[in-house]
Amino acid sequence: MERSYPLVITIVGAESSGKTMLAKQLAEALSCQWLPEYAREYLEKLDRPYEFEDLEEMAREQWGSLPAPSPLKGNNEDLTDKIQTSISDLVISLKTLEKEVIIVDSGMLTIRMWARIKYGKTIPFVEEKIRQDPTSLYLLCRPRIEWGIDPLREAPSLVDRVWIYNQYLKELVENTLPFKIMVT
Repeated sequence: MERSYPLVITIVGAESSGKTMLAKQLAEALSCQWLPEYAREYLEKLDRPYEFEDLEEMAREQWGSLPAPSPLKGNNEDLTDKIQTSISDLVISLKTLEKEVIIVDSGMLTIRMWARIKYGKTIPFVEEKIRQDPTSLYLLCRPRIEWGIDPLREAPSLVDRVWIYNQYLKELVENTLPFKIMVT
């Protein structure tokens, strides 16, 4: 009997780009599981400024919540041609695939980018898990002009958020990861 693996969609992008809002909308519209960004929970409980070493702890907890990777991940059909980029079309596209869907708010790629952008470093655990990441499709959220005030956010400048977005775009393209750009 062949095991069915879920379609994992990971939402990435600069802060205040609508990732969490999109994750909640998709999960509700698809009646599927949504895995929130563990980093937010971790940082809200932290009674000090976070440090580089905290990123690995966040990564380990986030990884523990992800589904097991499909052994056929490399053989999955390319979803980028089948998935539309408006939210309503995206929902319709995903429903027609008739697969279990899991929405991930952020994930390993976000922690990789965070370590590189903020600290100029890599985290061996994250680099190992990126190679095993069960993500079938990344949704890259474009920066929004408005910025939501949040004590955990660090890039209020639109210029900074566009630069971060471009770093994600470069990473996705250079690593030939399947992705769609979303405007929330």
